[in-house]
Amino acid sequence: LMRLAGRLSEQGRQIINLGPGVPDYPAPEFLTAAAVSAIGGNNSYGDSRGLKELRQATASRYAASHDTHFDPDREVTITAGASAALTSALLAFVNPQDRVIVFEPFFESYLGQIALAGGVPKFVSLREPDWKWKEKDLARAFGKRTKAVLLNTPHNPTGRVLTFEELEMLAFYCRKHDVLVFADEAYEPFTYGSSHFSIASLAGMRERTVTIGSISKVFNVSGWRIGDILAAAPLTETIRRVNDLSLGAPVPLQAACLPALARYEEFAQSVVAQHRPLRDRLVGALAGAGFRLSAPEGTFSLFTDASPLGFQTAEDACRFLLEELGILAVPGASFFRPGTGTACVRFCFARKAETIEKAAALLRDCRFSKARLTPERQKEQT
Repeated sequence: LMRLAGRLSEQGRQIINLGPGVPDYPAPEFLTAAAVSAIGGNNSYGDSRGLKELRQATASRYAASHDTHFDPDREVTITAGASAALTSALLAFVNPQDRVIVFEPFFESYLGQIALAGGVPKFVSLREPDWKWKEKDLARAFGKRTKAVLLNTPHNPTGRVLTFEELEMLAFYCRKHDVLVFADEAYEPFTYGSSHFSIASLAGMRERTVTIGSISKVFNVSGWRIGDILAAAPLTETIRRVNDLSLGAPVPLQAACLPALARYEEFAQSVVAQHRPLRDRLVGALAGAGFRLSAPEGTFSLFTDASPLGFQTAEDACRFLLEELGILAVPGASFFRPGTGTACVRFCFARKAETIEKAAALLRDCRFSKARLTPERQKEQT
């Protein structure tokens, strides 16, 4: 699809990119200015655990948000992005043939990261239309070989923010079966009316939870690769043995992020205020066009079902959107195990207002009908 979008663009078509979950507006000036200043004197190897002051600021931020305290020296690690943090945790604890519970749909890199550690995913379905699990499915997923649960909330791609009750249910089974939790909370501050709870704050979970965050995601500098891990000291000691192999996150960019953390809550709330009307506008446009969806409770993305429009696969829907409307979206098949049939499509609303308005206008004026599909696809659908 990206290659097709490139060819269409070369032919003069205007492409509206609602695909990758990366905002199309610039990073905050106060952060880029700090990086320019920091790069002058911070260009050597640093502490692979992360800049001490940044670890302290991360621990303070987390304590203020979740009333859960971590020692910056022994329990907080700065990593080369949230993905590297999760990979380090998986490599540290998952042995060949260990089971890792994954909620499906899932962020697309999870299966590769589990495979790298030699683990085997055990899937628990989040069921449409509200993208919730059934307790019987959750209970059945735990077994003798279960090593960990890979938890993602706020959830990419569905936009769900798991409730306190859901996290309590999950925590019950993790305590019962002595299982670790790798909690991917990269979108932690980006919620729209729903409260985010960190599972590490629940009773009996601090000592078995590895909490993963992304400073660079929050401040729209995802290419800087600045993530963090908060975990009890015995867990952190093991994770650091793996993370040390990376030699740590970029030193000058860590230094640039330090003053930004003092503005973490203020900045995150300004992004939420900016995103909410964009989310609502795109939700309305897609619903009006016939997609089945609900407004996401968090993240930058919304997950839709294109099957009411006659599409049988996500690829068909995304190709139609791109070729007919010039809208690039992500096929939902990217977020399911291989071979799973789905007509789900993910759209990112972290865009400039004019980008969302252009997409909404195109969706309003388009008639999604079988007559718009190729004769071969019409025959298949019939």
